[in-house]
Amino acid sequence: MAAQKIAGRYEILHEIGKGGMGTVFAGHDTVENRPCAIKVLREEASFHPDAKPRFEREAQAPARIGHPGLVEVYDAFIDDDGRMILVMELLEGESFKQLQQRGASLQQQLAVVMAALEPLAAAHAAGFVHRDMKPANIFLAVDESGGARVKLLDFGVARDLASGQLTQTGVIVGSTHYISPEQAHSARTVEPTADVFSIGVVLYEAASGKLPFADESPLKTLTNLASGKYPPLDTVAPRAPRDLVALVHECLAFHPVARPRDAAVLRDRLAPLLTGTLPSVRAPSGDVSPSAEAEGSKVRSRPGVSGSGADLLAPMEQADAPPRARGIMIIAMVKALKKAMADGLHIELSDQERGWLDQYVLLSGWYAWKHFDWLIHRVHEHLMGGTDAGARNMGRWTAEQNLTGIHASFVYPGDVRRTLRSLPNMWSRYFDFGEVEIEQGQDGEVTIRVTGYDFVPPVHEQMLVGWTLGAVTMAGGEVKAYETTEAPSKGDRELVVRMRITNL
Repeated sequence: MAAQKIAGRYEILHEIGKGGMGTVFAGHDTVENRPCAIKVLREEASFHPDAKPRFEREAQAPARIGHPGLVEVYDAFIDDDGRMILVMELLEGESFKQLQQRGASLQQQLAVVMAALEPLAAAHAAGFVHRDMKPANIFLAVDESGGARVKLLDFGVARDLASGQLTQTGVIVGSTHYISPEQAHSARTVEPTADVFSIGVVLYEAASGKLPFADESPLKTLTNLASGKYPPLDTVAPRAPRDLVALVHECLAFHPVARPRDAAVLRDRLAPLLTGTLPSVRAPSGDVSPSAEAEGSKVRSRPGVSGSGADLLAPMEQADAPPRARGIMIIAMVKALKKAMADGLHIELSDQERGWLDQYVLLSGWYAWKHFDWLIHRVHEHLMGGTDAGARNMGRWTAEQNLTGIHASFVYPGDVRRTLRSLPNMWSRYFDFGEVEIEQGQDGEVTIRVTGYDFVPPVHEQMLVGWTLGAVTMAGGEVKAYETTEAPSKGDRELVVRMRITNL
């Protein structure tokens, strides 16, 4: 039986695999007399509003990036039936995911990641963000000499930073286990740091065999991702090299600015840790081609990773119970206090307190309240004058330090009401106790009520007032008057602050 032929020249031999957007076949180009892979988008996928831009990106990206570590595209066209078709080089070998499943060593896996960072760095330099870096999209192909060469697959979901093309609002782009927090929120404006985060997940998995944010359902996985909760690598892989642990934690920082800025920087940071070489490639029977293992955004739970419990507690110490504060609330204070001490400020510190100052702090990590409380009091006493006004100034300063980058999404310049409505989300992002309620009345009157807050010291009450003042000011509002009508320091169960704000 004669093979089916497309466009008068491409023979379809057999199916290789199916992905979320289409099917990949092994084929033969009868004009050039060479093997090829033929990717045919599903008919229903062609009607998706992002289908054509994705098709064009996947067709054009390799040529625009110009790196041999990308799959070469031979041809791209829409046939008479309206199907979008890509003709690419046919690869033989196995995916990084398959290599992991057959038990590659950590150093072999690091060598694969290192090789994958080369084409990814070229993509970043050319203005592309891949947005779906994962083991299934890293391919070990057999080269002419029988050795291995690494190829990146599936640039269809890549973002061209210069094109102005945007992903459809509300659609999660990428694979849930590997995407960054900002990409889960919106893939429209992600930078190379999103790919760095994904590589951080790949490295975490290479060292531990586990996925950092995995849980029993996609929703719980995304919840862990959004909160930054994950077991520190050194707790699940105690034998992992210390420098690798630190680099992985840096890649997984919640704030994109805290990560290595692109693949080139990450490659240079990873290079000193590499002692192994690329492993031999097992070419399975049949052909393996680009995107043959595409999984879209399917989620599979990983054994041994819990979505709650002690394994998700603070990197600094395993607290038995709340309350806790997020690392981002701690870092600015640690830096300010250490700078003041370097400039001559003398503070008597116990060994434990000095350990707190010297500890590597994760932006998205959870830390015991006593650590945060200790920092508040030291900064308040030594840097802010020890007064109520000083505590409020500390709150303003902390807001200005923290409400930047991805956290700037909590502040809406020119829209004070919307900024106030985001205060509960701010609170839950930074603390794992208490709740915030906002009541907006007439004539610019606003009531802020914090429950579950009865154990905190007065300095934190004033700091919270200052934080709110800072957020309002950043949104363009002006607080004409404010009053703390209830407070735990007065014997109340709640903290209630009333404000009168102009431009509301």
